[in-house]
This record gives sequence, structure tokens and C-alpha cells, in this order.
Amino acid sequence: MSNEYVKRKVALKDMNPCMICSKPATTVLFNQTLKDLIYTCDIHLIENPGFVVPIHSQEYNSTVAELQRVKLQLKVQASNGSGSWDTWVNKIFTKRNSSKDSENSDDTKKDETPTPVKEDQDKLPAIDYQSEYNKLLDKMTELQMKVRNFKLNDNMFQHRLQTKKAQQIAIAKRKKEEANYSNTKPEELEKVFSFPTVPSNDPNKKGQ
Repeated sequence: MSNEYVKRKVALKDMNPCMICSKPATTVLFNQTLKDLIYTCDIHLIENPGFVVPIHSQEYNSTVAELQRVKLQLKVQASNGSGSWDTWVNKIFTKRNSSKDSENSDDTKKDETPTPVKEDQDKLPAIDYQSEYNKLLDKMTELQMKVRNFKLNDNMFQHRLQTKKAQQIAIAKRKKEEANYSNTKPEELEKVFSFPTVPSNDPNKKGQ
């Protein structure tokens, strides 16, 4: 049996108690191979490995990998002192104050003038990485909300399997009993069961 459940929605008239909290639920997890239905609230499907684990698409996995790469780039830039806007601004003011206190020649000051422009150029990749990170984060969240396939917790899935097998055995036993009963001859049924007799309409037999 495949441990894969598909998320579906049912009408309000068909809702049933949630398996987790017993509140009315219109969300159903359906297993095609097991013919199993589990009613649940949507909130129980979010970060709940004790119940279910989402089966993400390849697009989601690629987005997560790219998000980790961009996040690492942001950490590297932050460790180099160029990944923070506040750090960049502080550097500019520090250099400006140093130039005012310095007794260097005018030529030296002119040479130092373009420094903030260089810092601005160094900052551009950090801004791009931050923007890319935010976009990837939004995309990952959007893909999380679109997940329709889930895998039950292994222990819970084994419990569902055992429950289904017990139900199938009970159904098969009942069908066998019904078949045996329908195939039994009337004479044999009379020997097993005592059927009541129909009262006689003969007035001479009254009171006997």
C-alpha cells in the first residue's frame, strides 16, 4: 500500500469531525490504494510531522536550495562588513570625519572624495541578494500553501493499515455468514430454529 494521501475539499453538508481535534472539518486526506479517508483541519497539516509530512514538488525543493545559497551569500557579506546598510552608512561618516581632522593636502582630499562612491558600488550586490532572498522566500511560502500530497507518520500509517485489514476481515466474515444462511434449506432451518405456529380459526379447537 502506498503511503500517499491527497488533500481534497468536501461540501459543508459532507463535513465530518476532524480526526485530531474532533471539530467539523471539510478537508479530507484520501488514499487511493487504501481507500482511506481522513478528515482534518487545515492547521493540522502545517509543520506537524507527528501526523503528516508534506510531499513537496521539485520546484519547491529547488527554491529551498536556491534560498539557502542566497542566505549564505548574505552571511558572507555581513561578516565582511558590507552586508548591512547601517555598517555602510557608518563607514561613510567615519571616512568623512577622518578627512576633516586630517592635515593632508588638497590633492589627498580629492583622492579620498570618491571613496563613498566605491562603498556604494560595494553595497549594490548586497541589495540585490536581499531582494532575491525576499522573492525566493515569498515563492517558497506560496508553494507550501499549494501542497496537495502528504505522507502519514509511519506509526499512524501502520495503524490505519491494521484498522483497514480488520474491517475487511469483518466484512468478509459477515458476507460469508449471509451466504451460508441464504444457502441453507428450509428443513434444516426448522431444526435449528423454533418458529411460532399460526393460530387456528377452527371454533371447535378454541379452549383446548
